[in-house]
Amino acid sequence: MKKVDLKKHTNKYRSASENARHRNYPNTKLAKRGSLIGLSFGSALTTLGVYDMYNHSDDAKSMCMLGVLILISSFVTYRI
Repeated sequence: MKKVDLKKHTNKYRSASENARHRNYPNTKLAKRGSLIGLSFGSALTTLGVYDMYNHSDDAKSMCMLGVLILISSFVTYRI
């Protein structure tokens, strides 16, 4: 089994999160694609949530709220 240096591993992911926080993504096309995937996933959850509300499902409100939150987050990221 390969040994993992914990300091290098932590620094690698810490620098990636700092780049995301400062909007220095590795590639802007990659960030846009991720936002588009998030938008499609959020719209699907919102649509399913609305459909389940009409069918009186227990999870409908939470699914719809989660979909709307994903849509807002992805839209904000897409616009940046």
